Amino acid sequence: MARALAFAWPYAKFCIVGGLFGRTFADWCASVASVDGESMSPTLDGHQAERMLVEKRCLYTYDFTRGDVVVLLSPRNHREVLVKRLIALPGDWIQVPENQEIRQIPQGHCWVEGDNAANSSDSRSYGPVSYHLSALLACSHEFHTLVRAALSICGLYYTSLTFLCLQVPLGLMQGRVTHVVWPPQRIRRVDRNMPEGRIMSQ
Repeated sequence: MARALAFAWPYAKFCIVGGLFGRTFADWCASVASVDGESMSPTLDGHQAERMLVEKRCLYTYDFTRGDVVVLLSPRNHREVLVKRLIALPGDWIQVPENQEIRQIPQGHCWVEGDNAANSSDSRSYGPVSYHLSALLACSHEFHTLVRAALSICGLYYTSLTFLCLQVPLGLMQGRVTHVVWPPQRIRRVDRNMPEGRIMSQ
């Protein structure tokens, strides 16, 4: 039994460390997500089982531009992930053609819409969404304790750098879509695109 455990331990250690670093990479750098629904058609097509590359570094400098395709949590249900186009940034004035209204986007918020306006629930129905809350939130104490224990078992140290890499940004934004990466015949860059005559900058 002891010999079997000694044989299996290096593989278990590799899986634990690899999982922690993989999660950190997905949270801080990039991840791959599936496309569901028709709200972003024709830019993204859920019927084609497309997968999109979601860049995360923009979250830590709030480096978003009007016209970006973004991933965010639904303001109505934070367990639901949405893909929309970023139309207006904080301080912008936006024209809402559906009700012939002009609205100013409050600080800390943005305006998002689906490219397929006829089949999209977006800021036109729930208003501006949270853009950021100006800070980073450390993960829960219990989670850090678990990570510290896992690293200790593997003979690694829980440092301030590890703690920094386990922080997450506030707000509803989850990243920016840069490319479609699957299926192979549909690999392409996702470009910025803005509807004309909608925005009056601050």
